[in-house]
Amino acid sequence: MQEPVRADIIVTCKLGFERVVASLIQELCPECEAVPSPMGYMGLVLLEAPTQNIDALVNHIREKVPEAEKVFKVDAECNARLQELAT
Repeated sequence: MQEPVRADIIVTCKLGFERVVASLIQELCPECEAVPSPMGYMGLVLLEAPTQNIDALVNHIREKVPEAEKVFKVDAECNARLQELAT
């Protein structure tokens, strides 16, 4: 099992297209690190982007990668424990 990856952008796609989407994103943004099917979750691509303008990159992916169904900017991250979410 893979270790968790820090993500700035989450991309969803059809099952089986994870590697295609990751490859297309790598072509658009060579300095970005795209992880297809992180921890075995099919239909997801996590993207770590060193760029300062994440919003522009999200819009660029939406326009240029038709295989990407949804593109989300990560605003915050936390553990999935109810006690942590409640505080």
